Amino acid sequence: MRFAQYDLDDAVYLEQLTGARYPEGDEASRYQEIMDLLAIRAARPARTVDFLRELLKEF
Repeated sequence: MRFAQYDLDDAVYLEQLTGARYPEGDEASRYQEIMDLLAIRAARPARTVDFLRELLKEF
């Protein structure tokens, strides 16, 4: 999670079939790195809408 307020730290929350937890330290840092990469590489919103519409046509 990312908060708009700069004085609040980001948080990683993992929800699984049998429970949920907040990883800390290196584990949390790795998840944050991955989310940063996904945000950088993600398609723009308009392209995402077009992609999903095309995908729906296949079903």
